[in-house]
Amino acid sequence: RIGINSGGDAWSAAVAKGLVLLPATSENWHPELHARADGPMPFVGGEEMVALSISDGSERWRYSMVNRSGDIMYNVAPAVIGDHVLISDMSGTLVKLSLQDGEEIWLSRAVTPGTFSTGGFAVGPNNLVYVASNYWTFIKCEGLGILRAHDLETGKVVWNRTFPNSLNVAPAVGPVTAAGPLAVVVAAGHNPNP
Repeated sequence: RIGINSGGDAWSAAVAKGLVLLPATSENWHPELHARADGPMPFVGGEEMVALSISDGSERWRYSMVNRSGDIMYNVAPAVIGDHVLISDMSGTLVKLSLQDGEEIWLSRAVTPGTFSTGGFAVGPNNLVYVASNYWTFIKCEGLGILRAHDLETGKVVWNRTFPNSLNVAPAVGPVTAAGPLAVVVAAGHNPNP
C-alpha cells in the first residue's frame, strides 16, 4: 500500500496463492521480548506470522514464532517457495511452514538464541537458504557475525562461516557472471547505535 500523502510505503506484505502473510502480535504478547534490558530502545517486531485470505480477509492460519523459538521476528520478510513459506526471528532461527495451513515442516534454531541481527535470509537457486545472524546482543555491538547455509528441504545446516564483524543485512545470492559460479555476498559491519 502506498501512502497517499507521502508516496512512500505505508505498509507491505507478502502475497501468495490467495493469502496475505503478515507479522502480528497477539493479545497475549510478551512485552519482555520487545524491551530488553540490554537495548537502548524497544524492539518493534512480530511474535506471530498470520495468513489472511485475500478474498474475504479471514484468518487462515497463525504461527507463533515466540512459542517455538522464544524470540520475535524483526525485519521479517517471508519467502514463499512453492507451497511453503520461510520465516526467521531476530536471532537467526529459520522455520519452513506449509503455505496452505501453517504447519511447521522444520525449524532450525539460531546458533545463539536471544541475540540480535537486522539481517535476514536469502534463498539461493541451489536450494540452500543463507541466514545472516550474530553472536552478540543488541547493545554489545562488537563480535562475530555468522552465515549459515541450510538445506531448503530438510533445514539441516550444510555449512557455516564466521566473520570478524557482525552481519546485519540479508545476504545476496547469485551467479558472478552469466555462466559463472554462484556467489554469496554479505555486508559485514556493525549497526550504528541510536
